[in-house]
Amino acid sequence: MAVNNNTVTIGHTAKLNIVVYRNEKVLTFGMIDKAHARKEDTAKKRFFENKKRFIEGKHYHMVQYAEAEALKPYGVEVPPRGLTLITKRGYLLLVKSFTDDLAWEVQEQLVDFYFERTVQAISSSEAPEITHVQYEKLIQKIGMIAGMLRWNSGTAKRHLTNKIRFDYNLNNLRDLSREDYGEVMATLQMIDRFTYQNWLRFIKPLEEQYIKDFLCERKPLTGTIKKQWRKTFEVKFPSVPDWPKLASEVGIEAALN
Repeated sequence: MAVNNNTVTIGHTAKLNIVVYRNEKVLTFGMIDKAHARKEDTAKKRFFENKKRFIEGKHYHMVQYAEAEALKPYGVEVPPRGLTLITKRGYLLLVKSFTDDLAWEVQEQLVDFYFERTVQAISSSEAPEITHVQYEKLIQKIGMIAGMLRWNSGTAKRHLTNKIRFDYNLNNLRDLSREDYGEVMATLQMIDRFTYQNWLRFIKPLEEQYIKDFLCERKPLTGTIKKQWRKTFEVKFPSVPDWPKLASEVGIEAALN
């Protein structure tokens, strides 16, 4: 077994790049097949045969295509359908069905020299900054989300921008690393869906009420009318929603925490 920088060679032939996702070392199905000298898709088949035993976030991570940039520095491509990454616990669970002599040897080496090895993972400060095109897409996405909150779109933009800056320790959004870009865009996509669903649930009916009460009477949109409508808004708006509960309904709670 040989180790060179962030690469591990199992036995004499299986050379693996150490892959880090969300500060945790992980394996792809292809890497497991290569290390164990198994036919292609062997690990994948065993995983799906026992899928009910695996817990997402504990035994594996499901990576969306939007996060592809985060794994490119490790030489891992994410297909449009997404990619499954196996954690240390998931690997130990998966290879229980590998009972040959080689499996025992490989399992011990992977645990000792892959999962337990201290590596110099590519950090945000070392990874290259996002490109101009990526920056424009990021700004556009923030604008689309804020645009649904028409009365307070400027405030929404500031909050979203500051959230990203705080979470990734940035002075400016342009300082975001390419490694983190995919993760940020995936989070914004979930926020977008959450915002749209609740725009339909809460805000759209109130906007329609505004059109009926004011625009249909041909009244100009003055500051006084805005204040009057906002008073109506406060009266007719339901009690403060349980936003964390609503967020969990569309799978965004974990991303926001």
